[in-house]
Amino acid sequence: MRAVDPASVSPGDEVVVHLGLEASLRLSAQEGYELRSLSGRLESLDATSVMLSTRAGRRVQGIAVDNTRRIFALDRPEVVLIERREFDRGRSLLAGGAALGAILWAVLEISGDGNGSPDPPGDPGPPNPAIRIPLPLPR
Repeated sequence: MRAVDPASVSPGDEVVVHLGLEASLRLSAQEGYELRSLSGRLESLDATSVMLSTRAGRRVQGIAVDNTRRIFALDRPEVVLIERREFDRGRSLLAGGAALGAILWAVLEISGDGNGSPDPPGDPGPPNPAIRIPLPLPR
């Protein structure tokens, strides 16, 4: 995310809107949990107000089953900062490289020393002692 000049964002952009103290307290009381910022799609922005739509759908076991959106209308003084949500190619490549490295390391650890051949057989050691249980045989 990157802080931007409000004049540079346009409707349809994915943004995070950071709220001032009064707006945070008001929305937290309405929603029933603490809200310091809202993340969603910018619907409109002018000199007096900011309209933002956020996802409000239900999720069942991590899967969205209801894709409704909720509109938040804020007065311009209630907004402290606007950040644009962008794809960060560098961070994504770094995370992908780290994941690939971890998988490669795990495969090499599981397979031994990584040369592809099994370890040579060692000294077999002493034989297991035989267990003898005397059983009476019927005559």
